[in-house]
Amino acid sequence: MLHLFHDMRVLTTFFTILIILAVLLVGGFFVGREIILSWGVGSFKTALKSLEVQSKNGGYAARCQNESGTSVTGLTVQTQLRFTSDTEYVLEATCDQISTKPILISKHTLPPFISKVPGTSGIIWGNGRSAVELEVFHNLVNEISRVANIEVPFLQKKAIIGIDGMEITQLNDKETDLGAGPVTSCTGYGYKCCQQETQVGVGASIDGLNECPTTCFSSCSARPVVLSFNTSPFPDPRTREVASANGGMVDFAYVVDTPGASSAQVTIDFGDGTTPALMNETTGKVTHKYTCEMPNCMYIAKITAIDNWQVSTYDAVLNSIKIKVEN
Repeated sequence: MLHLFHDMRVLTTFFTILIILAVLLVGGFFVGREIILSWGVGSFKTALKSLEVQSKNGGYAARCQNESGTSVTGLTVQTQLRFTSDTEYVLEATCDQISTKPILISKHTLPPFISKVPGTSGIIWGNGRSAVELEVFHNLVNEISRVANIEVPFLQKKAIIGIDGMEITQLNDKETDLGAGPVTSCTGYGYKCCQQETQVGVGASIDGLNECPTTCFSSCSARPVVLSFNTSPFPDPRTREVASANGGMVDFAYVVDTPGASSAQVTIDFGDGTTPALMNETTGKVTHKYTCEMPNCMYIAKITAIDNWQVSTYDAVLNSIKIKVEN
């Protein structure tokens, strides 16, 4: 009995120590989070103070005119803080009346574990409001969500920093009106350039950017890809055209990849108005008989695939074959 009592005391002591360590670990995490966020906010405010100083530098107007070879009276110079990724940003001066190329003032990087929340692009120094939202442990939380498939937003904390009425300020965390920012790259907004052939854009989008005018989205999802679509007899590799006699049989073969999906429905439209072939396999073959009531006919057979997420293949050139039927 005494021995059992002793064992219970040891177990109680052990679990008490574990609980204390867990409390200290959790407490240390949240204290560390506050310190890192405060560091990030302070660093960003320092950059904004530098931007304020540079906004009063009259040398940029002369530099713009010298570089462009143009003389403009009353030239307006705008200074801005522009993000080029979710952690990197530059201070610049622009003279839009005579030059679209900004003058680089300095380059900066946010402190470790700090990133800009996607959607905003930076700060334009002026009388209006212009702000961005900074976040601590964004990548860590995303990785935990991806690996463990659980949402842990309480680990994150955000702060809105910017200017309002020529004053550097930290706005309320619930503020939604962050004002205007400079035009930047897709990655500068915190978005991604989706590859049309292999990806489909998901979420918010921005049009008109130089590097990806129509494919800048907050995230990209994999789409089914047609790896091979051919016939027997084999089509001309340059024109993707194959000849068939009237009433002749054409054999189609295909291979489809479905990254990020478990299945896909494959459709082959033979192009002659007959019922398309539907298959639930990512690899397969189908034979079709072509007829023509004129001296010759040209049909275009196309393959498409839709995965179980209802994402479709891109309409690429290699996803179609011309069938020339001659009498």
